[in-house]
This record gives sequence, C-alpha cells and structure tokens, in this order.
Amino acid sequence: MLYQGDCLEVMDRLIEDGVKADFMFTSPPYNRKRNDKYDNFEDVNSNYYELLENVIEKGFLICDYVFLNIQKNYYNKQDVFKLIGNYYDKIIDIIVWTKSNPMPASGFNITNSYEFIIVLSDKLKSFKANKTYTKNHLHTSVNSNNPYKKIHRAMMKPEVAEWFLNNFTKENDTILDPFMGLNTTGVACVNTNRKFIGIELNEGYFNIAKKRMGWSNDRTSSHHKTITAKTRTPTKYNALNIWRT
Repeated sequence: MLYQGDCLEVMDRLIEDGVKADFMFTSPPYNRKRNDKYDNFEDVNSNYYELLENVIEKGFLICDYVFLNIQKNYYNKQDVFKLIGNYYDKIIDIIVWTKSNPMPASGFNITNSYEFIIVLSDKLKSFKANKTYTKNHLHTSVNSNNPYKKIHRAMMKPEVAEWFLNNFTKENDTILDPFMGLNTTGVACVNTNRKFIGIELNEGYFNIAKKRMGWSNDRTSSHHKTITAKTRTPTKYNALNIWRT
C-alpha cells in the first residue's frame, strides 16, 4: 500500500486504524541545507531532530523494530549524535554501511564514507539475523547507476535494501518506509516476497514510485481514493492519496 502525504499524518492514521508492520526501514532526508540532492523538495528542516524523534516514536507504535538509515553531515551531525545519545536504551545495534567510492571531500577535509543504520526497539532488547555470521557492517559502492539522478541524487542503492530484507526479515513480513522516495525498498519487497507500506510527501516522486511497482493510473484507478487527514500545524497536505494493490 502506498500513501502520498505527510509521513507523520499518515503514521497517525495508521496508528488510529490499528495497522501493524514488522519492521520500519527508512532513510530520511539529509537536512544538508544546500539542497543539492532533491528536485522539488527543500532539504532544510530547522527541527530535524524533532522530525526524527517523531518518526521513531510513531514507528514504535506500528512496528517491532525501527531501522533508521542516516548519514551524518556538517549540518545534521549534532542532531544525529543527540539522537544516538537520547535513545541509548532503545538502540539494539548500529550497522555501519561503508562505501568504496564516496564523493571526495575538498582540500584536507575528511571524506564522509559511511552511513549508520540504527536499529531500535522499545519492546525487544535484541534481534537475530537469518543466517550465521551476519556482520553489523555492509560495504558497497555508491549508487552510480541511479537512473533517476537528475531528480533524486540520494536514491538508496537497491542492494542495501535487499541486504536488509534478506538478512533480517522473512517472507510475508510487512515493511514500513515513511520516507519512500522513489520506492527502492518497495521494489525490493516485491522482489523478495515481502509486504510493503510506503509513504511519500512529494507527488512527483510518488508517481514514479507507483510506476516502479508496475502500477498505472488505469490499472489502479478502482483502488484509489482520497481521505481527509487530521491537520497538524504546520502541514503541507490536508489529504492523503492512497494506492492499494
């Protein structure tokens, strides 16, 4: 199921409706300020920590585990480190994703070559992998083959989503992604026989996400409806577009 709207509003609706998922696996915007990763989206959030906290807390009410993929940068690192400190008793592990060919830093600055995948739960104190000797470390190249790089230059490498699904989830598990973007995780769920709930604010990205699931307006028109969401202040959407398989 795909929702187009503000993720916090949609998650509130899911909670009200008693919707449950097994895992949340998501990668929020970078809050880079320079806004050099996304078209039609302003990557500037003065309350970035509050956004992360709200998503995690709502995720706890829907899912058993929250996997939060995040890269600290010059602009957001205080919020990222604050998050790790404040959730010290909810963090089960931190998986480190390193990259073989990251964008080099200028001059003598240190090249940012890794991201965190923070594993959290407010219900469970441990989690298990699907096979022995699974490391809390992942190493790949950057997503240089991104076909959508003109409009979304921070698209997750598909192998990362499938690595998460294959190592920590089971077939028919339900995965929630409140920052769906162009739907890399949703496509990986289809490829690995997992169920998927995706949320995306940007209408252009949402339309591409539908197409990547093999959907079209004609095929899914009978499953589309608009519902009114409770208004938060401030809000960018007062209605949610829902697409069901």
